Amino acid sequence: MLQEPDDDSIRMKVGFNGNILVTSIGSKITYESLRKEIRDICKFEPKQPFTMKWVDEEGDPCILSCQVELNEAVRLHELNKDSELTIHVFPNVPDRPGMPCDGEDRNIYRRGARRWRKLYRINGHLFQAKRFSKRAVCYFCSDRIWGLGRQGYKCINCKLLVHKRCHKLVKQVCGEMQVDTPLFRQEQPALNTDEASQNGLHSAVLESVKNESSNEYAKVELDDGMERGQISLDDFTLLRVIGRGSYAKVLMVEQKVTKRIYAMKVIKKAMFNDEEDIDWINTEKHVFETATNYPFLVGLHSCFQSLSRLFFVIEFVNGGDLMFHMQQQRRLAEDHARFYAAEISLALNFLHERGIVYRDLKLDNVLLDSEGHIKLTDYGMCKEGLFGGETNTFCGTPNYIAPEILRGEPYDFSVDWWALGVLMFEMLAGRSPFDVVGSDNPDQNTEDYLFQSRKTRRLCQPRYTATLTSWDCESTSDDLQSSCRQCSNSLMQHVQNVLHVFCITWQPSTTITSTTSTNQRNKLHSESIEPNMWRYRTPQQSYVIKDRSLMRGKSVKLILEKPIRIPRSVSVKAASVLKGFLNKNPKERLGCVPDAGFDDIRTHAFFRQIDWELLEQKQITPPYKPELQSDRDLRRFDEMFTKEPVQLTPDDSNIIDKIDQTEFDGFEYVNPLLMSMDDPV
Repeated sequence: MLQEPDDDSIRMKVGFNGNILVTSIGSKITYESLRKEIRDICKFEPKQPFTMKWVDEEGDPCILSCQVELNEAVRLHELNKDSELTIHVFPNVPDRPGMPCDGEDRNIYRRGARRWRKLYRINGHLFQAKRFSKRAVCYFCSDRIWGLGRQGYKCINCKLLVHKRCHKLVKQVCGEMQVDTPLFRQEQPALNTDEASQNGLHSAVLESVKNESSNEYAKVELDDGMERGQISLDDFTLLRVIGRGSYAKVLMVEQKVTKRIYAMKVIKKAMFNDEEDIDWINTEKHVFETATNYPFLVGLHSCFQSLSRLFFVIEFVNGGDLMFHMQQQRRLAEDHARFYAAEISLALNFLHERGIVYRDLKLDNVLLDSEGHIKLTDYGMCKEGLFGGETNTFCGTPNYIAPEILRGEPYDFSVDWWALGVLMFEMLAGRSPFDVVGSDNPDQNTEDYLFQSRKTRRLCQPRYTATLTSWDCESTSDDLQSSCRQCSNSLMQHVQNVLHVFCITWQPSTTITSTTSTNQRNKLHSESIEPNMWRYRTPQQSYVIKDRSLMRGKSVKLILEKPIRIPRSVSVKAASVLKGFLNKNPKERLGCVPDAGFDDIRTHAFFRQIDWELLEQKQITPPYKPELQSDRDLRRFDEMFTKEPVQLTPDDSNIIDKIDQTEFDGFEYVNPLLMSMDDPV
């Protein structure tokens, strides 16, 4: 049974020498005891002078030099109910009071400004979150360490493996049971398993330790060729750019040996700033693996990496997406909508049965293959492990966000069935279910409200807070300062991400500037962007909303309060299924009723004529087949992408040196069916 943490303890994060060490201290700790703790954490010599600075609620550093200042830091920590007390340590003392320490950079106090390696200090152990590619068992509870992303902790000194939930319960002091794994070793000495078992070390832990010969401080040796026999970038010819998002580029590629066409998703490692980012990419990879070989989900061919990038090689689906199809058809016949909705339902149910909520269903993410069957793609918003559980992340594409997400309630698979209702409404009615009836502009919808109408001729200037964690929009730029400075890379990336949310592709010049005003807001200077750098883009971008205040006013009321008016042009059965999916109460929504679930959808009158077994076997002829000349036909892809030059930017050695390559251990993957089949996945 897990022990409860001490109520009087304070979680403390110590930043030193590029590492964040997480530990706990008592709320009544004395100043001298804190200095002793810090000296021990940082391995300082007894006479080594050092300076401690804690970070207040405004992100400013405040020196800790006496008991009074420590008491004030603890008082404010408890008053503000902060989750942790952050202290930065410098191995020197400033020349004069108020001056910075040697090597102190104020950027380290800004959240997300640099990448830290996070270590957890317990009884001398320095645990680091790791992704285990081999079988591993927890030292404390003897259960297998499994799961997604970085499933457990590993001591960087003695190599002890534990669950995240168990690391605080380890009583064994680091070094008392040292496992010898030097940096370079030609031979691994035999381990005395009997002696180790007497010390409480599970045999499976020993097996995992024996297979580990790398030091955590050593740089992982990678190159574009990887190991012999592994898939690498050299195995593919880059043909065209077919898509681009706020964090990835998608290319059409040809495998050199087989001459088969695939899509390649390319992601820069430098964009991963914290543990959540790493877990996110591992989740997407695992969902790709899960989806592989299911007929209505885009599957994975392989994964590999270079020093600077991650590569997903996935199925190339060249029939275009439903957004492109809807732009041509305007609205679909009920037979067409029923067919697509049924195949989408099977895909969603496949994910739900495996504890995965999709959270990003929209026209853009529903692809048509060469025969006219659908495939869902883009698993970046997926959440795993929802076997009877719930989550509460505020995310999605605005026009498809379910009411329970807007209300800030925990949710489960219900949000996917709501999004399917919105998508079906769009297919049958040719418009959003949240049109403003009776307004001066009948085409106005929730996205127009949320994004200040992307149809307007005058583009609104985004505003960015100093911490770059939230934004809002203004119709004027009168308060923008005229004095400019070179824009930081982090701000530039944030600007690009936000403009993608506005469905705008931003193509900046080489000299983009920004300004900083007195109210601590970074703003984009109105003269720094030429008109031809702003281009509308049809696909709707999904994103994680970091500031719930963005969803306000009419945009929220339309989804939460406005009754759904079903068009008179649809049949009674179609109206019934739309009302079922678009029920604002998730407990009563179609597909969400306990003990019924997906069976309610299968037996609904609208889908009654569907033979679900034949449908899942792709034995039912699709109502529409895209006209394609070959497997390389790109007519159904946006020319804005396909006309881009096919190239990857050269690697920057300064950026690569800052990447912790151990974070991406075990990323490589090859579809096992490729070992026995010649057909593409």
